[in-house]
Amino acid sequence: MSAETIARRTYPDDESITDKFHVTLLNQNKHIKNVDKEMLSKLKVESGWSSIGLIYDVPHPLHILITPSVIDRYNMIFRFLLSVRKVQIDLHQHWALQMRIKGAGVESALMPFWKLRSHMSFLVDNIQYYILVDVLESCFSNLMDKMETVKDFEEIQQYHDRFLTSVTSQCFLELWTVHHSLEEILEICSSFCTLVTRISLPPSQKDLVVFENLKLNFQRQTSLLFRVLSGVRSHQVSPHLAQLLLRIDYNKYLSSCGGQLGGNKGANI
Repeated sequence: MSAETIARRTYPDDESITDKFHVTLLNQNKHIKNVDKEMLSKLKVESGWSSIGLIYDVPHPLHILITPSVIDRYNMIFRFLLSVRKVQIDLHQHWALQMRIKGAGVESALMPFWKLRSHMSFLVDNIQYYILVDVLESCFSNLMDKMETVKDFEEIQQYHDRFLTSVTSQCFLELWTVHHSLEEILEICSSFCTLVTRISLPPSQKDLVVFENLKLNFQRQTSLLFRVLSGVRSHQVSPHLAQLLLRIDYNKYLSSCGGQLGGNKGANI
């Protein structure tokens, strides 16, 4: 579903709603000045996708509520959602590629690639479902319910701030251990898709080495994510960690693999 469609569904009476949004490239390191070479080497290199953001022409008097700092928070959420969705689409497209070359006599050589793609898609699909259903739909529905009972601007501001805080928290954007693990997993999946796109048939030795490294890194990161999610002593304290774990381990497949995806055990999920 496109952003334009969502905007029109949310504001059906405002025909000009889509004219208020603009996609742009944002420099996330624009506020960093006087950086030495050592620090510069540690900064994350931005790709075009990670630099995409939304600009909203805030009409009066909403500028009191939708401040530049609020838009920055929305963009942080937007970039994370975009990165998950992009990887999900790429993995699905490579399933279509798998179907097209089926019967070309290279199934055995590429079988390890397709098994890993299946595991990656399984994980990313469930992360995406968690974000859309358990986080966004739930938080937005709760916000709309609150808006039905507000009495003044202060309450609107309070509920809106709670909405943003809830989405940010439940997407783990400020929980470094989980967020870093998710980012690493998405980066590995993206690198895998790039490899499959350019791979020769049958795969060269160089491609096989790259594949094995990606597979090993994917196993490590999924194992780390599983340990973090399942290591919470009280799910009442961190219910969102428990909910994400429920999504990615709903059939106990991940548990049966010791929390590690990408291995040879139980190739078919």
